Amino acid sequence: MTTYNLAALLDDTADRHPDREAVVLGETHLTYAQVQGAANQVANLLVSRGIEPGDKVALSCPNLPYFTIAYYGILKAGGTVVPLNVLLKAREVAYHLEDSDAKAYFCFQGTEDLPIGAEGHKGFEQVEACTDFFLITADPAGEPTIEGTETMGRAMADQPATFEAVATDEDDTAVILYTSGTTGKPKGAELRHRNMRDNAMSGKDLFGADPENPDTYLCVLPLFHSFGQTVIQNGAFAFGGTVVMLPRFEAKAALSLMLSEKVSFFAGVPTMYWGLLGALADDDSVDVSSLADNLRVAAAGGSALPVEVHKRFQEKFGVTILEGYGLSETSPVASFSKYGADVRAGSIGLPIPGVEMALLEGDSWDEIEWTPEAVGEIAIKGHNVMKGYYDRPEATDEVIQDGWFRSGDLGRRDEDGWYYIVDRSKDMIIRGGYNVYPREIEETLMSHPAVSLAAVIGVPHDSHGEEIKAFVILEKGESVTEDELVAWGKEEMAGSALVTTHRVRSGEPGARRAQRARGFAHTVRWTLAAFAVPVVVLGLVGYLFVRAKGEELAQVAVVPRQLEAVAVVCAVLLVTWLAALVATYLATRPARPTRAQRVGGNVLTMLLSVAIVAPLATTGYYALVQAGTVETIAGDPRSATVPAIDGTAANPWGAKRRVNLLLLGGDGGVGRSGIRTDSVILVSMDTRTGRTVLFSLPRNLRDVPFPDGTELHELYPDGFDLGTDPGESMLNAIYRNVPATHPDAIRGSDNEGADALKLGVSGALGVPVDYYLLVNLRGFQQIVDAMGGITVNVNEKVPINGNTSAGIPPTGYISPGPDKRLDGFKALWFTRGRYGSTDYKRMERQRCAINAIVDEADPARLLLRYTKLADVGRRILRTDIPQDVLPAFVDTALKMKDEPLTSVVFQRSTQFDPNDPDYDVVHRTVQRALASAEQADRAASPRRERRTPRQRAGLGARVAVRAATGALPSETEARELLAERRQARADARAEGEGDSLEATTAKDDCAYHPETGDETDEIDGTSGSDGVSAAAGAPARSE
Repeated sequence: MTTYNLAALLDDTADRHPDREAVVLGETHLTYAQVQGAANQVANLLVSRGIEPGDKVALSCPNLPYFTIAYYGILKAGGTVVPLNVLLKAREVAYHLEDSDAKAYFCFQGTEDLPIGAEGHKGFEQVEACTDFFLITADPAGEPTIEGTETMGRAMADQPATFEAVATDEDDTAVILYTSGTTGKPKGAELRHRNMRDNAMSGKDLFGADPENPDTYLCVLPLFHSFGQTVIQNGAFAFGGTVVMLPRFEAKAALSLMLSEKVSFFAGVPTMYWGLLGALADDDSVDVSSLADNLRVAAAGGSALPVEVHKRFQEKFGVTILEGYGLSETSPVASFSKYGADVRAGSIGLPIPGVEMALLEGDSWDEIEWTPEAVGEIAIKGHNVMKGYYDRPEATDEVIQDGWFRSGDLGRRDEDGWYYIVDRSKDMIIRGGYNVYPREIEETLMSHPAVSLAAVIGVPHDSHGEEIKAFVILEKGESVTEDELVAWGKEEMAGSALVTTHRVRSGEPGARRAQRARGFAHTVRWTLAAFAVPVVVLGLVGYLFVRAKGEELAQVAVVPRQLEAVAVVCAVLLVTWLAALVATYLATRPARPTRAQRVGGNVLTMLLSVAIVAPLATTGYYALVQAGTVETIAGDPRSATVPAIDGTAANPWGAKRRVNLLLLGGDGGVGRSGIRTDSVILVSMDTRTGRTVLFSLPRNLRDVPFPDGTELHELYPDGFDLGTDPGESMLNAIYRNVPATHPDAIRGSDNEGADALKLGVSGALGVPVDYYLLVNLRGFQQIVDAMGGITVNVNEKVPINGNTSAGIPPTGYISPGPDKRLDGFKALWFTRGRYGSTDYKRMERQRCAINAIVDEADPARLLLRYTKLADVGRRILRTDIPQDVLPAFVDTALKMKDEPLTSVVFQRSTQFDPNDPDYDVVHRTVQRALASAEQADRAASPRRERRTPRQRAGLGARVAVRAATGALPSETEARELLAERRQARADARAEGEGDSLEATTAKDDCAYHPETGDETDEIDGTSGSDGVSAAAGAPARSE
């Protein structure tokens, strides 16, 4: 005989750390010495009432300090603790008290919504063998809330606070946890003192528990269940930790406690993690960084944790959720993920130290022949396996043989020994972390006078894991509604076992054919359900997917293989859904329908079929069209200037800190030969943060230098100059003139003009240019017409045709006015007209036009005209971005949206002359702008509220277009940004930042402001040391 009492977990720690906090509930903080003293009083009380070693004492209490005090008090007296679910009704309480042979019963008073005490006392009164009832009141000194009962507080008040724990054998039963087997009737799993001790002490190996550096545990798991009782309560007490109790899990309350009590250990079921992440998404005021700094361990069990919850929690808290597996019969922990190891989604981990696991054949105790895909019933052997089911030797023999316990769960094992749950072979339903037994519900339902037969199953549920569905057949001549049965069930069954979904049928066996013959409504309901249920399911799945992985949706749109997979999925869904719809109609239609019923049924089925085919077929077709568009625009570009990227899936840009994309607005419209790149903008993006600087160069920039070491530098050592017409030696002429005059200067490229211009911009700005994206105005008129026109604000007369230098007047004008509706022809000249205006105003109008296109692109119009728009897009877009880099660009573009954006516009001024530029000054300005972006203090310029993944996904297309063209935001945002700029100027003046860049850029505002004429948004500031005109700030926030 080896002596050990589980109460030693409390006593040993109280002796070593008497003043350390043991339990916290709100403002109540109890030390280990206080908990030990109260538990000693409970033990003295029980002994005084005749409780002897081995006697059973039941306990119904939520997560309150009273549970822990009574729990260890019962153990100290040598008794066996029988924790009961606080949701049990009176008849269920009576069953558990009688089945466990309980001699005494501690029961919390409960609340108005959850009358634990009232139900418990009713059950107690039905069991003669249970002689003592102690009502646990919220106020220990308070009056009993149930007449004729004795309160625990008053009963223990006069008891001594010292007690020598009874010396029990370590193989004696410490706790009986009720669970279910194949019969469906709850059975008590007898857990030895050593079972519970060794499971609690495994925290050192599983979680790195250290009594010298104790954890603070948040107790949201019910203590009457094995997970919370062992992993939280006993696990904490074994290593001197602090248990912070929350009687009922509420995500916001849990987050508040985690912050205020600096919780370092959290354990919960998947729905709890889902709730925490949802609460964080709803409230951005929570100090997530402090939560993450405090949290050391996150553990999960009860059911499989979704992969996306894993990822989102890791991103928020920097902690990997450890998944485990166990049962009430195994104390409960049998396996757990390895602390510090990479997560294996869906795995329940490795067997804990001292425990073995195996996979058995379904009809024998022989192990299966192992392969990574082989599935068998999980068996467990070790210090955690129960003694047996209380007073049920036959049931025990069915599940335990030679120390091996059959779990009833099916699983597989990978090459490294990690286990994965495949299915649950028992009928038990796990709803929101609570065990629900179908047989109990069936028997209860059948006790209703109107119910003849009942069958209960579990069905998948997004938040609860499983939901309960009951099918009942009524007694002949009886009637009852679903709502009436639900209301009745609430009175008869525990809250976790409430039947929330019913299917009620009348009559006796064989009545289905008669029921079909009685009316057409049955067929209509089932057929509509076969249509509506997938709609709801797909809608919910889509919603959750967008919330969880919304940022990846935009990336899918640029990966042809994934787009083709979308098309295949749509095709499979279409066929499967149609087959299910038609099969449902045929199976449920009346045996002998009338002609009207037959026609009506056929018409209904056809209409629903069309409603299925239209969206799925369209989505699949558009996915294929998009795949073709991406293949055309970025199919297999050849470029002599594209960098080599050593990226990975986790870090697509590898060691590349900044990526520079050259945006070219090529005017190749009607009446012009070749392409003139009149808009030249370099977008320099920080690949880690998304911080971006835009550099806009004038089209008439002269003497553009090419980088040293390139063949173009050898050909033009003093900068690009053909020595002929000055107009043919400007920046916008490089694209067409370099390949024309030196066709072999750039080899290995399918667009020598773009590569030449990339090198020219690189030389002008002093930074490498990695990729280009050319937007050609050829086809612009058609794309606007395909959309039905655009709406813009026209702030000045815009010429149609005309040439200033040649003295050719315009043939007409677009008159000023707000919200002008332009067709394709006028939209083209809105972006192109320059007679009597400037390049900079034209560039501004181009950005406004693109902004109007984005605003005009509502989903309905895009869907109706997508193929035509895609066809035009294939003709006006060109790039050298490889397909495998496109998703990385999308990821970076999404990061840009939440970061400050800086724009530097080089335009004619007293300090900068595009005809005679000082490129050393330009280079210094560029480097200063990049350095400023890198070193900007985020706290000094509060970041805008981050959008949700769903919002970012919905704006993915807008990001690509606006970031590529420098288009402006909406009018409201423009006003907000203007206010931000003015505030920045005021801050700069206050701080005396005299070395900032001078900014005298033209007003970048697409709003209607005729009263300002040519007004510019002049930002005050002194000239920079290099005297280059630039706009620095956050002008054009892309959406």
